[in-house]
Amino acid sequence: MTSVDVVGSTGTKTFSGDNVRSLLGLKSDWYRFDQSAIIKRWVAIGGANSPVGGVLGYEERVRGGTAQTFAKGDIFWSSTAGAWEVYGDILTRYREIGGPDHALGLPIAAPANAAGPGATVQRFRVGRMFWSAATATREVYGRIYTAYYNAGLDSGRLGLPNSYQTATPSGAQQTFEGGRIEWNSATNATTVIYN
Repeated sequence: MTSVDVVGSTGTKTFSGDNVRSLLGLKSDWYRFDQSAIIKRWVAIGGANSPVGGVLGYEERVRGGTAQTFAKGDIFWSSTAGAWEVYGDILTRYREIGGPDHALGLPIAAPANAAGPGATVQRFRVGRMFWSAATATREVYGRIYTAYYNAGLDSGRLGLPNSYQTATPSGAQQTFEGGRIEWNSATNATTVIYN
């Protein structure tokens, strides 16, 4: 058993197999639950000593998959990308913009080093989030993300994003260390403008 859905009067709650075993006080070695993909990922990255810390919550359904809260981060799972952790300033911003309900969707990779000193990047289903001490946490998604990707992402001339995507009379724009990208909603065209 990997999980159990408990249906109550206020909704449904999903418990991982190990959480059910713990709640029921089952200590026998012969009675074992399979770990969920989220718990397997948590163990693989170091368990309680990982960047997400110890288990706080239960696995719950979110748009596109499931999620579980830990002391210092969350781990998200989808059937297409597997289980990936989000923590630190990237998680703070991800929660602010709506988490899995945002256009970015669920994470599809672990946080990694980005171009620039001490910078971090994390890939999501429809974009990326970047963090650096100089630029803070910024998400890039949609047509602006496609243009940024084609321009070389953070290792290209544009560098890291240093603003959020903002609405303009013709669509949207986002600024970067080395320029900006404009998107025209009428034509669906993007323009990369370098400093």
